[in-house]
Amino acid sequence: MVDWGGSYDLPLTVGTNTNRVLIAGSGTADETVYLDSVVWVVTSPATRQKLTMIAARNHSDPSQDSREEAWALAAPNSGAGNVSYYIHGGNWISAGAMSFYNAKQTSFTDTVTADNTYQNTAPISVTSTTGEIVVDFLCSDGTATWTKDASQTLVGFRQGSYESFGMSYKAHSVTSMTWTTGTSGISTRIAIRVKPL
Repeated sequence: MVDWGGSYDLPLTVGTNTNRVLIAGSGTADETVYLDSVVWVVTSPATRQKLTMIAARNHSDPSQDSREEAWALAAPNSGAGNVSYYIHGGNWISAGAMSFYNAKQTSFTDTVTADNTYQNTAPISVTSTTGEIVVDFLCSDGTATWTKDASQTLVGFRQGSYESFGMSYKAHSVTSMTWTTGTSGISTRIAIRVKPL
């Protein structure tokens, strides 16, 4: 879930269900570091599909900064492979990804972005309807341990040397996604609505 510059491969398996989508996110403690591209690579038979950036958020501060990005792909090929992150600039990144099925293939996501300056609670307001799933990413500069709200399902959390990065999801009529930590700090947030057929 982390690498220093160049590229990073995150192992993932996408099932054979119909109407698939793939959502990927990344976070870094340096706002000058960003992703040149994100590619879904199936190992056998070998195929490559580029994801599209759907949201990005920078937060700059004299003592802390961060950058977060969200990427998506409609109709990813099924199979075992890697989500490959190609990094511009040399710095640590953390990343996460997950796939869905029975999802809308055109205009299948809406995004909401927010940032919070020096708070120990990182909420983001989301308006979703029944059947939708909201995926959220959190990135903060530093080594704060963030805890997702009990109503959210954790995909993963990494507390690194330079940034903390979390990913969770919540289904059906979501109104907010929230993470909390014991120490106030900067955080960036991105939430994505995955729409059903």
